[in-house]
Amino acid sequence: MQLLLGVLFGLLGLALATPLAAVGMTLVREVYVGDYLEREDETIVGAGQLRP
Repeated sequence: MQLLLGVLFGLLGLALATPLAAVGMTLVREVYVGDYLEREDETIVGAGQLRP
């Protein structure tokens, strides 16, 4: 990420690469992984099993 943004945007891109990568990883974790886990919980509850 640092190499890409450093080449595209120079010093500013290099300075912002790590914070932007952290924000992107957090968004993916919250949106994608959170949604997947919610659907998994609904499937388990829908199958008649109890939540722990």
